[in-house]
Amino acid sequence: MRVDLRKPTHFKALTFILLCSVTLVAQRATSLRGQVADQFGAVVVGATVMITDGNGKQQSIQTDSNGAYRFDNLAAGAYDLSAQQKGFAPQIVSGLNLSSGVNTRNFQLTVTIEEQRVTVDDIRSLSVDPNSNKSARIISGNDLNALSDDPDELAAQLNALAGPAAGPSGTQVFVDGFTASNGVPDKQTIREIVINQNPFAAEFERIGFGNIQIFTKPGTGKFHGGSAFTFSDAVFNSRNPFALNRPPYQRRAFEGNLSGPISRRASFFLNFNRRDIDDTAVINATTLDAALNPLTVSEAVVTPKTFMNVGPRFDFALNKNNTLSVRYNLNTQDLKKQGVGGFALASRAFDYSDRLHILQAINMAIINPRTVNEFGFQYIWYYIKQNAADPRSGLIVLDAFTGGGAQIGNYSFKRHEGELRDYLSVTTSVHTLKFGARLRWAHIGDTAPNNFGGTFIFTSLDRYRRTLQHTATPDQLIIAGGNPFAEVKQWDIGPFIQDDWRMRPDFTLSLGLRYQYQTQLNSKFMFAPRLSFAWTPWLNPKGQPKTVIRGGSGIFYDLVRTSVTLQANRYNGQTEQQYIVTDPALLALFPNVPPTATLTALSQPQTIWRKVSDLTEPYYIQSSVSVERSLPHNTTLSISYLDTRGLHQLRSRNLNAPAPGNGVRPFGNGFNIYDYETTGMYRQHLLVFNAQLRPNKKINVNANYTFGKASGDTDGPGTFPANSYDLRDEFGRTSFDVRHRFTLTGSFNTRWGVGFFPLIIASSGAPFNIITGLDNNGDTLFLDRPAFATDLTRASVRRTAFGNFDLLPLPGAQIIPRNLGDGPGYFSVNFRIAKTFGFGSVAAPPARAQAANPAGKGTPAQPATAGRAPAIAQASRPEDRPYKLTISLFVANLLNHTNKGTPIGNLSSPLFGTSNSLSGVGQFTFGASAAQSNRSVSLRAQFQF
Repeated sequence: MRVDLRKPTHFKALTFILLCSVTLVAQRATSLRGQVADQFGAVVVGATVMITDGNGKQQSIQTDSNGAYRFDNLAAGAYDLSAQQKGFAPQIVSGLNLSSGVNTRNFQLTVTIEEQRVTVDDIRSLSVDPNSNKSARIISGNDLNALSDDPDELAAQLNALAGPAAGPSGTQVFVDGFTASNGVPDKQTIREIVINQNPFAAEFERIGFGNIQIFTKPGTGKFHGGSAFTFSDAVFNSRNPFALNRPPYQRRAFEGNLSGPISRRASFFLNFNRRDIDDTAVINATTLDAALNPLTVSEAVVTPKTFMNVGPRFDFALNKNNTLSVRYNLNTQDLKKQGVGGFALASRAFDYSDRLHILQAINMAIINPRTVNEFGFQYIWYYIKQNAADPRSGLIVLDAFTGGGAQIGNYSFKRHEGELRDYLSVTTSVHTLKFGARLRWAHIGDTAPNNFGGTFIFTSLDRYRRTLQHTATPDQLIIAGGNPFAEVKQWDIGPFIQDDWRMRPDFTLSLGLRYQYQTQLNSKFMFAPRLSFAWTPWLNPKGQPKTVIRGGSGIFYDLVRTSVTLQANRYNGQTEQQYIVTDPALLALFPNVPPTATLTALSQPQTIWRKVSDLTEPYYIQSSVSVERSLPHNTTLSISYLDTRGLHQLRSRNLNAPAPGNGVRPFGNGFNIYDYETTGMYRQHLLVFNAQLRPNKKINVNANYTFGKASGDTDGPGTFPANSYDLRDEFGRTSFDVRHRFTLTGSFNTRWGVGFFPLIIASSGAPFNIITGLDNNGDTLFLDRPAFATDLTRASVRRTAFGNFDLLPLPGAQIIPRNLGDGPGYFSVNFRIAKTFGFGSVAAPPARAQAANPAGKGTPAQPATAGRAPAIAQASRPEDRPYKLTISLFVANLLNHTNKGTPIGNLSSPLFGTSNSLSGVGQFTFGASAAQSNRSVSLRAQFQF
């Protein structure tokens, strides 16, 4: 019987048989699998596993998020195998015989005295494992010292280290696998930070560039703990160049942690942190004096802040194959006199407090040596309260000053959020299959009587002066009324499947598919396929590969935030009414505010927010290619190119804006109808250079340079076009189009227990939008952009360092692009120096432990003394002692470089083109306020046992 290969069914059947045959042949190769756990059964992530054959050839790999490792394409025979991780005693297996097929060897490490020694894996060792991309950063152990001890500043530093995320949504943070929507955990609880790993994994809805994964510390088998005190004062710091004098400032932080066993099968880790900060807000504004002449206000207002964090974690070994981890975290913030600084005067102050409760539970089940199941649950309860002391109506003079009351009323916010995930990993000789799903839900109740007292808007200081002289009126009055309560319920689900197929020793193909569904939208078929590969073009069978080429492409959906639906539910014209008053007769009542009942009776127009009926999830088509090369002196260089095309991007548009030419609103009655819609576009190109250098155990340097270009016609859901009827002029630079970024982190340790930890951050300036400050088109939005001036004699022309602009463009004039201005760059050298003093003696390891660690393998054996093993051995380094005291000095912005904030882009403001504050990037400090100083210094004392 002859088979006709032209028939599709026969061809598919033959192809299937061939693939199965290839797989069966591949499965005859020798491979080694296993998992590394502690004595309580909790998996150990990031442990270094090394295998050595009879010829001395070595291979090493780090365990993944399931604590698993694997070596493929080995020859049958005898091997030496070792596993080590900071804080655990290393374990070595000699003479391990491997036979053809799949072999399994698990490790159970024992917690030992916590060291500050850097675990030096051979970073030159490249791999085609998808999780081993060298563009990623792994920060653990001593390397964490380069980062701030303040959680808010730590989050800002991690954002900088992650680089520009692929897309306008920024970075995404996960803590122990759960979505972290409210910051990062306390640093003393962090075991490891992984940045930008495996960018095309189907497990995540967003691309891995800009992905930050934080893993917290488990309990220990012996009692360990510590405490620390951090202190900073204005006397150590340099003056804020925007303040006339050095404002008062002081920061005091108390920390403590304790870990140990509860029983033979259970352990705990407990941390506590409290920060008291006497911060300062610097006001730089221009008002009018009693004679109605311009008056510069430069004032420092003390804004006390108190933060507290308490977090116990418990780990239970339910049986030999099941471990349960339960973690609870409480974060509290109490902030006084917020909302002040920059243009905002002291009368705008309000008090803020919140309470964040997080409960997490993770069950890790080893079904068999090849199958691991991870089940996780997270519940978040978040509560916010805000109160303003000044009940007066608000007053905004654009880019001059903001006065009056804060107009927030008695604000309260409650968020209940849950997350459920179940992932299964199956490993064979050539396949690593992972599949599962994540379900998240949120219920928000928001009571926001914002602007119930009204806010008057003036486009210029001169308009405000003339209003006080009763020769003009305010430009607008914005006031709200009705029911201040609004709520939203939303959930999303994301099932996925991923297969990492090691087709050959030098080639791995990863195939993934994710489905994303979210309520409150009109989208149901949001499939996101992913494909990536890793290839070693010149594989040397006798050694580690020197070059790895990676590439991939995929579709990534971005969730629409609950804030969009909450805004639409609130200002739907029925729940709460928002009025934008432009009637001169009503504006002439200034400073008195007409009641909302009067506005309703006079049929004053409202502002209604809506979501368009076809609102969908924004998505991105993203592709990348990278080359990784091992260089001499234990150095690895990676070069990556990333291309992103974003479609269905969120923006806002006034659907009832006056039509050009006749000024007629299509829906009549003067109502503003603000629509959330997904009609925007986005393009981004990134070229990323990353170098890792670790020549020895004492030096570790990681440097990253990124060249980027980002263009689009929206910067997010709150972005309005200058002309709602013509979006063609909106495509231009995005607000986060920073062309050059550079970061460097490192650790340098000496034999005297002194460590040096630099963190350098540099970037070119971000663009800013240049606007007229006028409402020429009558859409009640002061977002009109000027035209390039062609007739410099016109009175409406303003000459600036950024060009000559016409604030009243003539018909047919060329309107300037969006985000035309270039802001100032940023440069900061941050530095930490630490000295450790050790106390006490270290017990010598038992004789069998010495035998298991012969010289040259793992830790060095202890020398014999007088024919017997000593009971106590003197430690050679302070870090090896059981009791340690570390004194640290932190210096932020060591060179005292002034990093200016975004310039004022309003051409109607006398301050156009100038900055009135330090850059927001100034939060990359070690405990000082970015508002009150350029260079800041902090002192820290830490005790550990």
